[in-house]
Amino acid sequence: MQKNLANSEISNMFRTMLALLLCLYANTGAAQFSGGCIDSTRIVVGPACYYTFDPYCGCDNVTYQNQCWLNNAGVQYYSQGPCDAFALSIDLNPTIEFLYLSVVFKQASNMRLFITDLYGRFYYNAYYNNQSFSKLTIPVNTFPAGMYLVFIESGGLLKHAKLVKVNF
Repeated sequence: MQKNLANSEISNMFRTMLALLLCLYANTGAAQFSGGCIDSTRIVVGPACYYTFDPYCGCDNVTYQNQCWLNNAGVQYYSQGPCDAFALSIDLNPTIEFLYLSVVFKQASNMRLFITDLYGRFYYNAYYNNQSFSKLTIPVNTFPAGMYLVFIESGGLLKHAKLVKVNF
């Protein structure tokens, strides 16, 4: 009986030691994301990047605002440009007078831009031919204060972003 109890205690100690070793190994940084796309030791938390819109597509199939945001996410492999057919970004949101919208395409394409309120009422509708990069300034000073949806449609792909319009 004593012999069995001793073996059981050794077995429990062995499991505990193994678990501790695995925890220590995981905390050394040697256990990184196994897919090879993200290096967890390079992840930077916090708003240390500028907001210039120059999109990059990471190996995780996420479009990043620019190379700084990509690097801070620990992404190791990437290509310049959006992951999808296009990406959009709104600068200075919320806004008072103008919507500053940037749209980057993988290849030149036609696009339709429209803005609606949350009830689906149209406030802006425009069509642009053969775009590869667009930096648009759209006056919104006549829009009532509130939340709006900015839609871009190109080649059957529809994306949107939220816009907040305020009055002072």
